[in-house]
Amino acid sequence: MSTIKFQASTGPMSRHGRAVSLTISSVYAVFGFLWVLLAERILDRFVDDPETLTRFNSYKDWLFVTLTTIVVYFLVRLQTQTLERVSRESETRLRQVIDLVPHMIFAKDEHGRFILANRAVAEAYSAESPDTLTGKRQEDLHIEHGEVERMQADDDQVIQSGRPLSRPEQPFTDVRNNRRYLETNRIPFRISGSEEPAVLGVSVDVTRRRAVEQRLRQREELLALIIENAPTPIASADASGRLNSANRAWCEMLGYAEHELKYMNFREFTADDDVEASVDLLRKAMRGELDTYTIRKRYIRKDGEPVEVVLHNGVIHDENANPLILVSQAEDLTDRLRAEEEARVQQERLAHVDRLNIMGEMAAGIAHEVNQPLTAIVNRTSAARRRLDAGQIDLDRLKDSLNRVNEQAFRAGEVVRRLRSLIRSQGGMMEFSDVNELIREAMALADVDARIHDLYLDVDLGDALPAVLADKVQVEQVILNLMRNAIDAMEDVITENRVVAVRSFLSGDRFVEVTIADCGAGLAPEAAEQLFDPFFTTKPSGMGLGLAISASIIRAHGGKIWFEPRGIGDESASGTTFHFTLPIGPAEHDYAETWTEANEVH
Repeated sequence: MSTIKFQASTGPMSRHGRAVSLTISSVYAVFGFLWVLLAERILDRFVDDPETLTRFNSYKDWLFVTLTTIVVYFLVRLQTQTLERVSRESETRLRQVIDLVPHMIFAKDEHGRFILANRAVAEAYSAESPDTLTGKRQEDLHIEHGEVERMQADDDQVIQSGRPLSRPEQPFTDVRNNRRYLETNRIPFRISGSEEPAVLGVSVDVTRRRAVEQRLRQREELLALIIENAPTPIASADASGRLNSANRAWCEMLGYAEHELKYMNFREFTADDDVEASVDLLRKAMRGELDTYTIRKRYIRKDGEPVEVVLHNGVIHDENANPLILVSQAEDLTDRLRAEEEARVQQERLAHVDRLNIMGEMAAGIAHEVNQPLTAIVNRTSAARRRLDAGQIDLDRLKDSLNRVNEQAFRAGEVVRRLRSLIRSQGGMMEFSDVNELIREAMALADVDARIHDLYLDVDLGDALPAVLADKVQVEQVILNLMRNAIDAMEDVITENRVVAVRSFLSGDRFVEVTIADCGAGLAPEAAEQLFDPFFTTKPSGMGLGLAISASIIRAHGGKIWFEPRGIGDESASGTTFHFTLPIGPAEHDYAETWTEANEVH
């Protein structure tokens, strides 16, 4: 540390001259005062010889100076030693502090020679100690000549301009050939005791920080690349709803270029009916009331076409937990809705095929059912005509015949009406329906098969059941299908109790349940596992679509369909019971909630 002292320093050695001058002045003043007061009195008391007194008086001044000089010498020597010790201790402590600093601290003279270096500098150059660097130049220690020239140029600039200089993240190669990056600050100064200019510098090793920042930049670039090329539309917006960014999928979804979307407000491409709800949710999120939320809405593409989306939004907060930006991830429902519509149309076609197949299988019975009233009509009208030809006009008997003809015509018309209703190509709209009425409609057709197979339909319908939201044609098709399956299951069963039992009742407070049971032979275990699979059938001439379509219809309504391999009454009886449920309509219950829960069951 003694190698460098600042010109304007006020340290211990600078204060030494003033202390010596003050000491000499004080000693002379004190000794002079004491000599004047005490010297002659002391001699008068202890010396009686006049000649001795005269001689003393002649040497009095010389003696005063000698004694004073001796005292001053010893005092100044003591003070100097004390100050040197204090200075050495101070320099030692300062050296220890500088060596403890992990950054590289150095000072160079105008010729580029080190006049100060701490331990961090010595370690960088593999020097035994910082003192061994004193007097050496940069090129004596450094192996990269390009870096040496740059450092010397920076030192010269500071010395010549007299101004500080900062250099961020400059490369530095140590003697072990390790590549580092240093952030160096230099300031000019003058060496104490001379006018020679010098430079003092501190270099901070930012290699790790730079590596961390570089990794962060790489991750940010990778994340930006992932977001930009993600198949999911992603965008961010500020508190007002103005877009900050939008990825490629978002641009393609709305038909805009990226520069067109940037700084657009989401209100500009949101359908008018959805703006109010979107703004309300955005305001709640920016007030901190919502961290995430989901909304289904419609956007309007640049070409004017609507886009149905489900938007998942999340709020990003700043360091003070204040809402900063909104990140949105859109699920474009266009393809899904199109696929669902195609699936719905396909299912309706399959259901229609199944209904036609049912009608084909029931053709003989239906023909018989229609033929009976038609035969009765022919017989009645023929008898009436014969009476008229014979002149036997009895108005009461004629009126009775016409009434019976009307009844039989209505009976035939009802059979035709039910057939036309069941086999029409598309189902109707979803509407509130009475399950018991749907059972009765299906039963009127199934009863034809039941009489042909010598079976009895035992119907017990619940009272005042709540309405269900259903497609009447499709649900009636399910009921008819299950009834006919129950009839077919007992075709080879010889028993006096050939009964198909149909029941309806309230299941809990959310569903209406329908059961259709037979007392047939039951199902084989291998058949039970794939009973609802498409194209699986236990009938020799079956298509394997009936139960698969029925299950699809019930689940699409938010219900559940299943079977139990047991008969009617006691558990030991043979047979199979089919169950299905339909959710109660919104008038009595939240249909959307019921639909979700019903699907979770499956």
